[in-house]
Amino acid sequence: MPLDVTLLRQLSTESLTALLRGLPGEKDVVIEPSLMKPLDKIAGMTVLKSCGVRRVFKLSRTDPPPSQQAGAAASRVYLLTSSLIETKYVLDQLRGVAGGNSGLTAYIVFVPKVLQSLRSLVEEEGLADVVHTMDFMWQLMPLDSDLFNLELPNFFKTTFVKSDLSLLSSVTKSVFGLETLFGKIPNRVAVGLRASHVLDQLEVLESNAGNDLDPKCDIGHLFLVDRDVDFASCLLSPVTYEALLDEVFGIKCGAIDFGSDPNVVNEKLRNVKLQVGGYKQPQLCIRTYPIFAYCRFLPRIRCSRTSGSSTFHPSSPS
Repeated sequence: MPLDVTLLRQLSTESLTALLRGLPGEKDVVIEPSLMKPLDKIAGMTVLKSCGVRRVFKLSRTDPPPSQQAGAAASRVYLLTSSLIETKYVLDQLRGVAGGNSGLTAYIVFVPKVLQSLRSLVEEEGLADVVHTMDFMWQLMPLDSDLFNLELPNFFKTTFVKSDLSLLSSVTKSVFGLETLFGKIPNRVAVGLRASHVLDQLEVLESNAGNDLDPKCDIGHLFLVDRDVDFASCLLSPVTYEALLDEVFGIKCGAIDFGSDPNVVNEKLRNVKLQVGGYKQPQLCIRTYPIFAYCRFLPRIRCSRTSGSSTFHPSSPS
């Protein structure tokens, strides 16, 4: 029986709404650009407004959000990655706003977690009384019925290039989130030092959960493999149609936004978002075809427009 992966999205939405509703009053939300698409996947504007959010801004160094005198909400919520550079910029911005607005309250929500270095930076900048720090982490993003992604910007650079293991716990919590929904995974295999650390942390979370985890799991095996075990596969050339779409246009959170690609000259595609993944099984036999075999069937593919989005509806290749 296939997993009901929509439960992962629901759990992420509930966690985000609980966090926002716990903050008093109306709020303006400022989101780091790299977090926009993952957050849009779990919570649209309707959900945010139900949590007291008035307006949403994209974090920009050249165009900061308006001050409270210009009609902003009483509170400002920043959603940032766990980055010292971005945090320093936001604190500089808040220092300028707080100078003329003693009633400003700011919250910085770090994805995936608050690091001690980030808390120390807030204190060193003298904004501990104005800025409140907290963290949020979504569950695994289902790209397909059996394909998930954590969608964490800079995770590879932090963990494997800088050898900083501070974000590994986010992987552990994502696996534990799977177990809370589908039961304790009985068979686990780790390949690599970092994967072993994740399993060790997972055992701690499972012991703390006690009997809350269902011993009957819909997932039989879990394999955790460090990326640096097989760097060579990153250099391979993709040969499937979906991989070609990713190379040319880029796939983010299972979708292609043609409007964000400057190379798209067709005006009809400017407002089109193509859902490449999804859970419709008829798509799988087409988008995973080798490109040399797929070209024969391109004339038969119909692209339907529904509510501003498009989805592949392939004909039979036979």
